[in-house]
Order: sequence, then structure tokens, then C-alpha cells
Amino acid sequence: METPLVLLLMAASLHALSRRACSAAGLACGLLVLARIDGVAWALGVFLIILWEDRAGFARALRIASLVAAPWTLFAWWYFGSPIPHSVIAKQVIGNPFHLLSSRDFAAFLKWTGPFVAASAPGLFWAGLIFFLAGLRACLRREAPRLLRLVACYPIAFLFLLYLGRSPLYFNWYLAPVVWAALVVGVLGGADLARSIGAWLAPRPGAARLGRAAIALLLVSWFALSGRQLWLSARFHRDYQTNEEGTRRAIGEWLAANTPRDCLVAMEAIGYQGYYSGRRVLDLGGLVSPDVVEARRESWSNGEAFHRVISQRGPDFLVLRSFEVDQNLHFHGGPLFTTDERIAWFAGQYKEVKRFEAPHPDLWGPTAYLTIYGRRSESR
Repeated sequence: METPLVLLLMAASLHALSRRACSAAGLACGLLVLARIDGVAWALGVFLIILWEDRAGFARALRIASLVAAPWTLFAWWYFGSPIPHSVIAKQVIGNPFHLLSSRDFAAFLKWTGPFVAASAPGLFWAGLIFFLAGLRACLRREAPRLLRLVACYPIAFLFLLYLGRSPLYFNWYLAPVVWAALVVGVLGGADLARSIGAWLAPRPGAARLGRAAIALLLVSWFALSGRQLWLSARFHRDYQTNEEGTRRAIGEWLAANTPRDCLVAMEAIGYQGYYSGRRVLDLGGLVSPDVVEARRESWSNGEAFHRVISQRGPDFLVLRSFEVDQNLHFHGGPLFTTDERIAWFAGQYKEVKRFEAPHPDLWGPTAYLTIYGRRSESR
């Protein structure tokens, strides 16, 4: 989606900083904030560097960034009531159940983010962390350019902000900017380690030859493992896309062919399913249905919010993960139906009409199975 554009604008602003082109850096940062709201973190770093090095350039950069970002920000504030995208609010309310002070949740966060920092050496997790830490050391030296300090500090600062914002732990594309910065830092760290090792071996001719051979062997191994990782990644994304086509797109096309044009469909995966169905959507994730977010805020559990939304809006069809009804488990935690009476109410209102299984169920686990429920004719 917008992720490649975000990386392009981050790289463009860094390139502008390296050339002391403050106006170009301001333009890139203004566009970055419009592309994705969390681009503010990178933009602030860019502006701090410009302010430190060129106060006149800072004023120019700030004016240009404001001219780019202000029109939409003011319009959003007037029209929507907030410049913060509603999708951010919805995900904070509905999609992130972890607690900031929980050691278990913190460990889950580290498990989610760790591989993206270690991407500075793909296929070699610990080597990636070593390269990244070596890069931090190189970039934070007194003589290092300030723009390198920005790249080095950004992954840690951005992850800290994601944790404070309780980011959902199942949208990996949030971490693409971290991978980009970690790769830059890791390359710098690898080069710095190579120089340090070379300097240490230089006075020892025999050791130097052995060291060069060892480094060559390590590089060959690294490239081989990286190639394998790329192949595994390509295969993973191929199968992932096959799953998307075989479930969410298939569900959307089934809805388009088997439901009335004016019906209301409740679902959470509104991208594929909503687009291909061409039907009105009640978004159970709340991204495009603000009343769902309000219901969750006013409810004591996910199941309570689900019942409130379904009973008040009365969708004609629902698309749910199969385990949610089969096992009475809400995807975001707790039971889907909070009482036996509500189980009976749902069974009296809706019936199962179609089940779908992903072509590669091992890839998605329990979420590989989805079910469409339709309103019973007698309950219309």
C-alpha cells in the first residue's frame, strides 16, 4: 500500500540532508506525514538536524512542509473533527489488547519487532543484531555526521513510540521503516567491524591472511544464507497471496454473486472482501465504521461490543473467522458470546451459508477458516 512511498520519502529526505538541501528535505517530510501519520517521528528528527546545522534552512524547510501538510490537516480537523486518522484510533481501541506494564506483553512485542531490527543481516539473526549494534557505535561517534545519528536512533525511538501507542502486533508492514533504517545501520556496522579487524590484523602478516580468508568465508556464508532467506520469503509471500485470493477475494466474489445489491455485510477484512463484494460494509474492526469504535469504548468486553453492534445495526450477512462461533472465541480476546442467551439469539437470527478454507492453512493457522452467516428469513 503506502509503505514503499514512505520508504522513498524517508530516503529522499536523508539524501537531501546529505546535500544540505533543506527545502527538499522539508518537502519530503511534508509528503511523508501525509503518506503515513507515524512519519512524524522521522520528520521531527530531520527538522532537529536542520535546526542544529542551519537555522535559516530550518525556517525554509518548515514553511515548505507546512504548505504541503497544512491544507489536508486543517480540512481533516474541520471535516472529521481530528487530524489523526480514524484508523489509528480504531486500532488503538479495538486491535491492541496488550498492557504497557506487562512483562509477558513486552516479551511478545520484542518477539514481534526483533527480526526486523536484525534484518540488517538477513538470515543471520544474531549477526544482524551485532551488525546493528556495531553500526550504532559507529554512527554515534562524535565525528559521525548527524544524519547518521538520525538513522541509528530512529529504529529504537520508533519502536518505543509503537510500544507506547500499543500498536497491534499483527501488521508487519508497520515495521518496514525499521527494516530500512536497520539495513543502513547494519551495513555501516559491518564496514566498521571489517576496518577494525583489518587494523588489528595488519601488524601480523600470517594472521592477516588467515583473517582475510575467514572474512571471505563469512561473507560467502552470509550471502548464501541471505539468498536462502530471500527464497523462503518469496515462497512465503507467494503462498500468502494465494491464501488472500483463495479466501478473502473468493468471499467477496461469492457475496457479489449471491447477495442482494443493497444488503449490509459485517466483516473485518474490508479490503479484499469489501472491494470484490461491492456491498455496503459494516466494519467490525471499526476502521470505516466509527459507531463500532464507540460501541467498544462503551462495552466492558469485545463480546459485549459485538452483540451491541450486531443487534443495533442488524447486518444481512456476517463474515467471521470460523473458530469465533465454533469455539465462542473473539479474535481480539474473550468470548464472542458472553451468555448462553446470546448464543441462542445469534443462532435464531443467523444461519451458516458458506465456509471457506485457505489453500495453505498451515500459513494462517486458525484464521485460515472463514464462515459467512446470513440472516434467517423469519428474522428479517
